[in-house]
Amino acid sequence: MSDVDITAVPTRDALVLRLTGELDAVTSPSCRTSLSAVVAELPPPSLVVLDLRDVPFCGAAGARALAEFSADCYGRAVRVCLVAQPDSAVARIIDLVGLRDRVPVVGDPELATRRYA
Repeated sequence: MSDVDITAVPTRDALVLRLTGELDAVTSPSCRTSLSAVVAELPPPSLVVLDLRDVPFCGAAGARALAEFSADCYGRAVRVCLVAQPDSAVARIIDLVGLRDRVPVVGDPELATRRYA
């Protein structure tokens, strides 16, 4: 797969962005640009839930893109929550780079909106 697909699913309490594809050195820059463009249209305070359950691989560039996107959101008073399966490769890279210390990570988008909206 050469790109990451992003599907926006607005809910009453949050904007859920479902990512599908691999977050690697090739796909991360365009993914981050697309994510930032979507969030730029949100009125703060808002909640963005990044659903990463359909991301089978996340490399260092992908983790960096997620961290930078999260930091940009927080700078705009937009809260972010990541959704990843607990035993997935994505959850492991989130832990390895320390992103879980800065951004909440849960296993289900509905839980994210209930807990952080």
